[in-house]
Amino acid sequence: MTRRTTTLTCSVIIMGLVFFGYLSFQTSHAQTAVTTISGKFYKLEVLATNGISGITTINSSSINDSGTVAFNTANAGLFIADGRTPLRNITGGDVRAPQITNNNQVIYRATSFPVNTGTLLRRDTTVSGNPATIIAGESSTAFPDFSVISDFPSINNSLQAGFSAVTTVGQVRTVTGIRTSFNQQPVSPSGALFDAFPVVGDNGNVVLRTGANGASANQNVILYSNYNLSGTPINIAAGANFNALGRRPGISDDGSVIVFYGDITTTGATAIQTTPGPGIFANYDIGGGTRRTVRIARRQVENFFGSAGNQDGICDLPEQTGPPTGTPPQPQCVDGELGLDALGNPLQFASFSADARVGVVHQDLAPLGNIEGDSFVVSFIGTPNAASTAPQYFSNQLGLWTIKVDVKRDGINLREKPSRPMSVIQVGDLIGAGNQVATITVHDPIALAATDATGTTRVQRPPDHRVVFSATTQAGGNILVRGTHIDSDEDGLPDHWETSGIDFDQDGTLDLALNTIMVGDASNLAANPKRKDVYVEMDYMQETTGANPHTHQPGRRPDNSANLTVDPILQVRNAFSSNPVRNLDGSFGATLHTFMGEAVPEVFGLQFLYQ
Repeated sequence: MTRRTTTLTCSVIIMGLVFFGYLSFQTSHAQTAVTTISGKFYKLEVLATNGISGITTINSSSINDSGTVAFNTANAGLFIADGRTPLRNITGGDVRAPQITNNNQVIYRATSFPVNTGTLLRRDTTVSGNPATIIAGESSTAFPDFSVISDFPSINNSLQAGFSAVTTVGQVRTVTGIRTSFNQQPVSPSGALFDAFPVVGDNGNVVLRTGANGASANQNVILYSNYNLSGTPINIAAGANFNALGRRPGISDDGSVIVFYGDITTTGATAIQTTPGPGIFANYDIGGGTRRTVRIARRQVENFFGSAGNQDGICDLPEQTGPPTGTPPQPQCVDGELGLDALGNPLQFASFSADARVGVVHQDLAPLGNIEGDSFVVSFIGTPNAASTAPQYFSNQLGLWTIKVDVKRDGINLREKPSRPMSVIQVGDLIGAGNQVATITVHDPIALAATDATGTTRVQRPPDHRVVFSATTQAGGNILVRGTHIDSDEDGLPDHWETSGIDFDQDGTLDLALNTIMVGDASNLAANPKRKDVYVEMDYMQETTGANPHTHQPGRRPDNSANLTVDPILQVRNAFSSNPVRNLDGSFGATLHTFMGEAVPEVFGLQFLYQ
């Protein structure tokens, strides 16, 4: 991609995701400096690579709201990384699928221990000197709790654990609790141990998919609304309405929002007013104990030519109930959630990874205590049907994506307003020199951003979050990467764009240097992550032939002379600057960055399409 300084591509662009001490040990290991890339929509930090601290292969990873990451390796056990201190090796041996809490407790399955202890489910702390807690034991003399314990255990911030296991008499069970005090329920119908991976929310809600892979009629996503697993579970997604359901649904920390992959049937699609086919779905309580399921990814968008729509770009009730319009008739809702290509063809997700964890974080905003006015961000693995046009925001390769959803009141009804999907990383992307991504793996992939880069507590804004993933590279390396999307001043520009510039193709060269005073910027200021910034390029119409040649260039007279008594662009900048909105740095207003663009032929009757 050619280096870009001041030219943007639209006429006007406003840029605005029981203790056993001898089983636990912890040492610090030196590591190479963290590699940081100011990428597309995320600041990417390589926290660990193979070849350091005895690491050969990085497997599952989990991130908490402070940005601390727990991950396991194929040969060296469990590690902790925060990007500020050296890697810490919490325990050695064969460790599987860790999950870390906000108070830095980690649950994991471990299989290499002294004689008579067997495979154990353990909870460990990342603080040196604290012994591990044994959650459950598998086929051992010392801890004969279950005959088999599955990978991917879960733990909430109240240290309540959940997992699936096979009892000593061969029954598959969903289990919560800690040894000698277990709550159990059958995984049915046709439950299989390694097809059920329960996840526990902070309120004790437990969500999982039942049934075996390949048997959609027996698959259900269910919710136990209490940690004791008592009562009849709520059926979040019934197999009868889906051709398939993903094995790893997710639940927000507060237990309010459930997300999952599903391939919905025509009957199921009609019930929730969507289209059939594969997608990512969310389920949440809209009040009074009533839950609603909505499609988050592979959704349709509003066709702006549809006169019955509300012109917000979202395919919601006004469009779903409106009649076809136009000649020939055009539906109110159309494909194209990722935009359109150069020929006007819709860009959308072609497929999703059914086995990858679907993650979610939720912010309870005013009014508190219900979903109204709230935001949540969903993460998933998906593949677009085609690449976007230049600048290439995304390719047609598999990748990790996020979608932010705002829940707003529309008259008497609550409506979800999904944003444009954001690409975190895709196969073929670069993360630093030589790190071209070949594969992507996620386990517990998303968290809020409660602290800044130094670990200091910060005010969480609605779009703020972090993600984590491991990747193999084309050169055969293994890397652990943390992605950060924070917009402290809520101006639509992520902090890393404002402090480090934008590197869309991730080749290490900035494509848009917002962190400096850019050539042509009449404000003569760089972007500020603590003050709102608005960037506008002004292309203008100009007629150079015919009987009445003239220009519409801002700041000039129609005859192209510049003898104006006032500078209209300066007046607009001053209006932005004097706005009463308060910024994080204590100032008021917004900085308007204006760039004079190029002349285009004069036309009449402009039409704008949703992109």
